[in-house]
Amino acid sequence: MRVYTGSYTDHDVEDHGYGRGIYRFELDTDSGALSGMQLAAEASNPNFVLFSRDGARLYSVAELGTGSDPAGAAIRRYDVDRATGALALRSEVEIGVSGPCHLSLDPQERAVFAGCYTGGGAVMVPLGGAGELGAPVRTLHRGSSVNPERQEAPHPHSANVTADGRFLHVPDLGIDRVVTYRVEHAPARLTRICDAASNPGAGPRHLAFTPDGAFAYVMGEMASTIMAFRCERDGRLTHLQTLTSLPAGYSGENSTADVRMHPRGHVVYCSNRGHDSIAVFSVDRRSGELTPLGHVSTGGRTPRGFNVDPSGTWLLAANEQSGSVLSFRIDGAGMPVPTGASIDVPRPTCVAFAPA
Repeated sequence: MRVYTGSYTDHDVEDHGYGRGIYRFELDTDSGALSGMQLAAEASNPNFVLFSRDGARLYSVAELGTGSDPAGAAIRRYDVDRATGALALRSEVEIGVSGPCHLSLDPQERAVFAGCYTGGGAVMVPLGGAGELGAPVRTLHRGSSVNPERQEAPHPHSANVTADGRFLHVPDLGIDRVVTYRVEHAPARLTRICDAASNPGAGPRHLAFTPDGAFAYVMGEMASTIMAFRCERDGRLTHLQTLTSLPAGYSGENSTADVRMHPRGHVVYCSNRGHDSIAVFSVDRRSGELTPLGHVSTGGRTPRGFNVDPSGTWLLAANEQSGSVLSFRIDGAGMPVPTGASIDVPRPTCVAFAPA
């Protein structure tokens, strides 16, 4: 199975150097071995990548721009050579909001959505019939929260479209809210309809849905928490539960990063940066509430991104600071078990499995 990861290219990390763009390597689906790492496309700060359903296209952010200056911030579309895995840049569109750092794709592939951390907003980019990038639709947040250093302004960290394509949930670290939009396509439009508040100082970051779309789980980056919500028919998120992502007794520095749902919907995972682990929670399918199952070391430093393959057999964790990706086999209870396999990747930030 081919695997792709983004990277940061704009500053060094100790002795592990800069990334140069989007990388690819192979996962042996019998053993979990990782091999054949190579640069798939040279690009500036492609820190999040996402495939079309058929695997023919790959979308990437260019996390550029600073604050009110969005110069260079863009969404890129690549064509994928299914025989070789090579990427060819087809087009890009500057989005007018700085710091895009996450993507999601409308289930009918009518649009791609981006959360923009430094610019304080979310963007919808309509897609043509062959995945062509259209004119961006922008929406900006306002406000702040209790931490004057991290929450002085809005900082949306992801943009997550629902399985029916009707709503977009945007966790905003800077204002301690998950902002919900109604999505329309003719014409393309985002209409803010409601907010769900987190605990002050939680810093909402990434979100994962259950396969049936009934529940959503949001990481609290700053407070090291995972928050459970019920997804209502009208787009509202009703808070159910907040749990720590850390084991009892841990007192070191930490921030959460990514959150992923097992394809079967019985387990949700989140990554801890500092404790450098994957936290594992079982999901009550009726109530949506979580029960902690344990933690697994990612075998490196600062697991910014990770992912579970479509079969639910493998979990790959990308350790940004130590420049490594490690593989884990998921057992029957949903716990990741280290295979001992790893591969060096400069500044890896996310993991995307190429559709078969």
